[in-house]
Amino acid sequence: MEQSAGWPQRGGPLSRPEGLAVLGLVVGAAALRSVSWMQTAVLFNDGPLFLHMARSFAAGDLASALAHPYHPLYPALVALVQPLLGGWEGAAVFVSVVGGALAVGALFAFLRASFGPREALIGAFLLAVHPWTIQFSADVQSEGLYLAFFLAALACLWQALARASWVGALGAGLFTGLAYLTRPEGLILALVGVAVGMGAVVWRRLPPLRAAGLAAVAAGALVASAAPYVLLLHEQTDEWLLTRKKVVSQILGVEAYRGPVQTRATSYDEPRLAVLDPPAGSESPVAPGSSGTRSLVAAVVTVLDTGQSVLRPDMLLLLLVGLWGARGRPGLRGAL
Repeated sequence: MEQSAGWPQRGGPLSRPEGLAVLGLVVGAAALRSVSWMQTAVLFNDGPLFLHMARSFAAGDLASALAHPYHPLYPALVALVQPLLGGWEGAAVFVSVVGGALAVGALFAFLRASFGPREALIGAFLLAVHPWTIQFSADVQSEGLYLAFFLAALACLWQALARASWVGALGAGLFTGLAYLTRPEGLILALVGVAVGMGAVVWRRLPPLRAAGLAAVAAGALVASAAPYVLLLHEQTDEWLLTRKKVVSQILGVEAYRGPVQTRATSYDEPRLAVLDPPAGSESPVAPGSSGTRSLVAAVVTVLDTGQSVLRPDMLLLLLVGLWGARGRPGLRGAL
């Protein structure tokens, strides 16, 4: 595969000690998450809803499963492995734990290619032991699986941009599509890839024709993986949606948000759960102005609020050290 001149290349064959180290981190991450699950007394709020969706998939009731605003890949995988594991909760947690552990390997792959082996081992270790990642990938939640697909897409995106790799472009599109099927935020990485790819062309670090070809491969893989869900949503709602939480016009701010889009199936075998609608007074603060402006302000507030919880003093210190080490004119790593 070709390499783009001037962009850092940190890859190379994986040595046996490195392989054993990252395998140990992945297995250790799975063990930590399994122990955390055994100490969990109550399911996460969305857990019962995911389990209901999984049962609907297992029964072949797509209409009921797609009537929920949550994306389908996580509960579909739960339905797939449940016959092998017996219990529904155990199957759901198994998918979460495996996703959370594989996310450690995916982060290692990205960091090794973009920074180097030492940084990759440190980053993978931090992800393996970070309390929040252990918590959300040791419960009936989709975040662990989503993180695995998102980081795998990021690792492939690096290969596509830094080495002009066709395989990397294919993987970036495929894993972005799988991340989107798990959570709607997965499409963000497609926007990042387009923006950084255009920058690479402008900076003359990637030939325009090669960039166009890579973009076409990635887009084809993304469409192939995401299209079945979009088509099913259209069949159920008679609207073209990327997510049942909002129609495209609402995402773009052209139309005011009016709640999750209803499908033709509005009755369930189990009672609808209150988690579909936020409690009164729990909405994020918003500013006056257009729908797009309010969405942007709400997003910033959410990020700051979450960051306050995640960036404890020890993690904040590591972040500051990392920002200092990344000072100077940004390259591909800085752009990503």
